[in-house]
Amino acid sequence: MRTPILALLAILSALPIENKLLAQTPTGTISGLLIDEKSGQAAQFATIMLYRQGDSTLVKGDFSDEAGAFRFELLEDDTYFLQATLVGFADLVVPDIQLKSSNATIDLGTLRMGETVQQLAEVVVAAKKPFVERQADKLIVNVESSSVSVGNNALEVLRRAPGVTVDNNDNISLRGRQGVMVMIDGKQTYLSMAEVANLLKNMPSESIQTIEIITQPSARYDAAGNAGIINIRLKKNKNQGLNGSLTAGAGLGLVWFDRPYEKANANLNLNYRKGKFNLFGNYSVRHSDGANELSLERGVVFEDTSTFFDQVSFMEDYNNSHSFKTGLDYNLTDRQTLGVQVTGFLNDEAFELTSQSDIYTNGDLSGGLEVVNERPGNWSNFTYNLNYRASFDSLGRELSADADYSYYNGNSFDNLVTTFLDSEGVSYSEEPLRSEVPIMVDILAFKADYVHPLKSGLKLEGGVKASFVTTDNDVRFELFQGDQWVLDSLKTNHFMYEENIAAAYMNASRQFEKWGFQAGLRAENTQSVGNSVTLSKIVDRQYLEFFPSLSMQYSLSEKHQFGLNYSRRIDRPSYQDLNPFIYFLDPFSYMQGNPFLNPMFTHSIELSHTFMSAMNTSLSYSRSEDYITQVTIQDDTTKTTYATNYNLDTYHNVSFNISSPIPITKWWMAQVNLNANYKSFHAEFQGDTLDNRGFTGNFYLSNEFTLPKGFTAELSGWYQSPEVDGIFVGRSMYMADFGLSKKVLKNMGTIRINLNDIFNTGRWRGYTDYATMDLRVNNKWESRRVNVSFSYRFGNQNVKGPQRRSTGSEDERNRVKMDRG
Repeated sequence: MRTPILALLAILSALPIENKLLAQTPTGTISGLLIDEKSGQAAQFATIMLYRQGDSTLVKGDFSDEAGAFRFELLEDDTYFLQATLVGFADLVVPDIQLKSSNATIDLGTLRMGETVQQLAEVVVAAKKPFVERQADKLIVNVESSSVSVGNNALEVLRRAPGVTVDNNDNISLRGRQGVMVMIDGKQTYLSMAEVANLLKNMPSESIQTIEIITQPSARYDAAGNAGIINIRLKKNKNQGLNGSLTAGAGLGLVWFDRPYEKANANLNLNYRKGKFNLFGNYSVRHSDGANELSLERGVVFEDTSTFFDQVSFMEDYNNSHSFKTGLDYNLTDRQTLGVQVTGFLNDEAFELTSQSDIYTNGDLSGGLEVVNERPGNWSNFTYNLNYRASFDSLGRELSADADYSYYNGNSFDNLVTTFLDSEGVSYSEEPLRSEVPIMVDILAFKADYVHPLKSGLKLEGGVKASFVTTDNDVRFELFQGDQWVLDSLKTNHFMYEENIAAAYMNASRQFEKWGFQAGLRAENTQSVGNSVTLSKIVDRQYLEFFPSLSMQYSLSEKHQFGLNYSRRIDRPSYQDLNPFIYFLDPFSYMQGNPFLNPMFTHSIELSHTFMSAMNTSLSYSRSEDYITQVTIQDDTTKTTYATNYNLDTYHNVSFNISSPIPITKWWMAQVNLNANYKSFHAEFQGDTLDNRGFTGNFYLSNEFTLPKGFTAELSGWYQSPEVDGIFVGRSMYMADFGLSKKVLKNMGTIRINLNDIFNTGRWRGYTDYATMDLRVNNKWESRRVNVSFSYRFGNQNVKGPQRRSTGSEDERNRVKMDRG
C-alpha cells in the first residue's frame, strides 16, 4: 500500500536537483572541527545549526561526523552565527561569521566544547524545529514548522502525528490504544472523544504551536487517559513588549463529489507587557464545508430467512466556528503572579444526510428505504480560570493554585423522514420523526500543587484537586401523526448526571550523575449518580482507587540513555456515553448510550532508549480491564443493529516504536517514525466468546527540502496497516502530502501552499463477522485538499509572553460530549 508514496519519493530523489542547485546558487563554504575541551577527542554527532545573524533565521542544520568535522556549502553573502549542541556539553556559539564573496571559504578551525557557555550578545536563536522531536518525557510535534499542516484543522494534523491513529468515527488512539486524554494548553477539555474530535475539527492548525505526546504521565497528572496524554499547545507570543501575528488562509476540498468544498480561516494573536502587567489574547474564525460517503453492507440470518441490507449514505456538513482566549497576568511581587484567563468556543453547524438502502430477502430485492435528515445545531463553551503562582527561592520551591468554571451548552435538531419502498422502488409509506437534543454541562474544579527541592537533590511534589460536574440532557422525540406532532414516549429520555472527584498525590524524584529516579502515588475518590428520569434507571457508584507511577533513567554514555517507566491509569466513560438516549440513522440502525459502563483501568510499562539525542526507540506493554470500546449489537428477529459503548473483559497491547531524524544531504532532512503493535481482546459478549488478536503497524515519513531563494518544501506520507479493534477489523490506510513555503517581507511574513492526500486515498474500511453479525463498512471523506495561507508577525519581537499553565478543570472537560454523529 506504500507504493504511491515510495514511488513519488524515488522519482524525487532521482531528479538532478543537486546539480541544478549548484548551478543556480553561490558556493560559499563554512567548515570546522569540534572537539571535547577536556579530552581533546572528537565531539561526534553534535547538532550544528547555522543562522543569519541579522534576523536569527535558520539557514542550514547538520551533524558533526565521527571525526567531529562539519561543513556547510552553497552559502550566500551574509553574516552568520553558528550554534553547536551536544548532550553533556554546554552550547557553543560562534558569532560574526562573514562571507564577503560568494566563492569564499571559511574554516573556523578547531572549536572546543566544554563547560564554559559562550554567549552571543543581542542575538536570539530562532531556529526552525523539526516536525517531530523527542524530549525526555514526551514526543513533540512542531505544527508551526510544517508546511503540509497549513489550512488544516487540528484533527487532521493529529492524524499525521507519529503513533497516533484516528478511525472513521474520529476515535483517537495512541500506539494502538484508545483512551487518550486530550488537553489544550495543559488544561483538560472534559470532552468525550467525539466532542474532542468536533472541537479539533473547528480548530485551525494556524493557532497551534506544538502537540505534546506523553505516554507515561507522572502522578502529578490526572489519572485519566489509559493510553497517555496528548497536549495541544496553542500559539502564544514568547517575546517582550507589544507584538502579534496575523494569519489568513483559504482552501478547497477536491474529491469526486459534485462540487469542491470551501474552507477559510483567520487567526490573530496579540501580546502586550508593560511593568507588572501582561495582557494576551487570541482569536480564530473558521469556515469549513465538508462531505463524506458511508457504505454499509449488512447481512442478517434468522431461521430460514436471509436478509441483506445494501446502504449508501451521503453526508454534508457546514461549520462556522469562533474561538478566543484572553487573559491577564499581574506580578504581585518579583516571585508572585496572579492571573485570570477566559477561553471560549462557539460553533454553528448544519448536517444533511441522504441515504438509500436496498433490502434483499433470500437473494431477491424485496424493498428499500430512503432517508433524509437535516440537522442544524450549535454549541458553545466558556471556561473561566483564576490562577496564582509563587516562587519562594531560587532552588525551585513553588506553589501554584487554580480555580476553574466551565460551562457547555449545545442543541441540535433532527428532522428525519424515512420513505419505505417496495420491490419495484415505489413508495408505500412515509414516517417523519423529529427530535431536540439539548446538552448542558457545568464543571467546577480546584487544584493546588507544591514543589519542594531539598539540598540533597531530592525533589518532593504534592497536590490536591476537587471537581464537581453536573449534566442535564432532556432529549425529546416526536412523531407526525395525522396532522400534528405527538410525543414519542418510547424514544424520549431525560438523563441527569452528577460526579464528584477528590484527588491527592505525592511525587518524589532524584537525579544522580548517571541515574534518575521518580516515584509517585495518586489517590482519587469518585462519587457519581446517573439518573434516567424517563426510564427510572439510577446508577449510583462510589470507588477509591490508587494510581502509582515509577520512572528510572540511566545515562550509559553521551550517546546512550535508557528509561524504564510504569503507571496505572483510569479511563472513565464520557458523560454522554452514559446517557441511554437513541440516535437514529434509519429504522434498522441507530446508536444508543450505555448507563452501565464501568471505568477502565490500565497497567502499562515502557522501556526506552535514546541514541545521540536523536534516535528514540521504545518497547511497551499494557493490560486493560473493562476496556471501553464501541461495538455493534444485532437483533436477528427485528433485523436491527445498533452501536453502543461496551466493556470488554481484557485488552493486551505490546508496542514497539522507533523515531529518528535522518540527514540525507545538506538540503534534505528526513524524519521517520515506525510503530508496531500486537493487540489482543477477550470478552464474553452476546452469548459468544470474543478472542480477537493480531499485529498492526503505523509508518510515517517526512522529508524537508531547503531550496534556493528562501523556499522550503515538505513531502510526507503515512501508512496504517490492517488492525483489530474490539470486534472490528480495519483495513489498511495511507496518504501523502506536499507543502511549499516562502519567507517574505524581511522574514516577518510567510506564504504557504499545500496539497493534502495527493492520491486521494484517504478512507476507512473495516468489517466484523462476530457471532451472527456480518457487517462491512467503507467511509470516504474529502481528504484531498489544497490550501493557501499567509501569516505576518508584527510589533516588538522581544516581549516575554504569558505563562503557560495547567489548570484545574483538565480531566472533566475531556469527557463532555457535544457531537452525536
